[in-house]
Amino acid sequence: MARILLIEDNRDHLELMAYLLRAHGDTPLSAGSAECGFSMLRCCQEIDLIVCDINLGNANGLDLIRAVRKAGVFPGIPIIAVTAGSSGQALEAFEAGVNRYILKPIEPETFAAEIALCLAGGGRSNPASAPKPQPPSPAVEPPANPPHATILAVDDRSTNLDLIAALLKPLGYCVLVAHGVAEALSIARRVDPDLVLTDVHMGDGSGFELIRAMQQDASLQHIPWLVTSATYLKLDARAEAICLDDSKFILQPWEPSAFIAKIADHVQKKTLTERQGRRGQSGPRGKQSPETSPAGGRAYGAHPDH
Repeated sequence: MARILLIEDNRDHLELMAYLLRAHGDTPLSAGSAECGFSMLRCCQEIDLIVCDINLGNANGLDLIRAVRKAGVFPGIPIIAVTAGSSGQALEAFEAGVNRYILKPIEPETFAAEIALCLAGGGRSNPASAPKPQPPSPAVEPPANPPHATILAVDDRSTNLDLIAALLKPLGYCVLVAHGVAEALSIARRVDPDLVLTDVHMGDGSGFELIRAMQQDASLQHIPWLVTSATYLKLDARAEAICLDDSKFILQPWEPSAFIAKIADHVQKKTLTERQGRRGQSGPRGKQSPETSPAGGRAYGAHPDH
């Protein structure tokens, strides 16, 4: 387990990187400014890696990296620079003392691989070519048989959607995303996902309204769903109206193993129900259902057959 200092002034990017590191068993230390990052370097007794944004508001991340190297704080510590700029900054970054260089947006599938390479003493990265995705961390045990199920994740925060994809895609799930209630209903009607995972608070409505609309739509009633929120909703009247209980609720922040287990449980129950239904309708000879292809929505991963 590595202790990794993240220096990033964009809160969404900071949360995404911290979450990915925790999911892979590392310990993130978060700093929202250059000043905070340098202070933490002076105060902390153990840091294994620095991940520093180049553009830190009014500060320059490369100037901070040069100061760290010059001051001799944690001599030889590996440093990864991240930026939304172009790869043309890479040479200047390497001259400042950076070991590896990552272009934004952060790709959940390859971020952990970059971290592992840097901790292992890997050479300079080529920002034009991303490393191969690594298998899931042993901290999150994948199911024996990858599910290849389609999950529709609904949230108006792209960071949360990226986190969901980072947790589920490596395990074989296809993750479609929607940023609001109307978009989610449109995708669900076209795709027929195996599970809908929705946040509560969104710009064009709530997760309660989404589930209620699904329950009232004959074409969507069969789709299982889960609600996630940073607030416990047991005493909320809207939760009672849609029959929300602990089995259909995930409290944020997510604990990766429990999050994945609950997703898998609901997908497996749906699969079992569908198999029993097909047996009852098709008789001894069986009836083969036509394959459908996911359509619409931004997708992370895909079914092997498509």
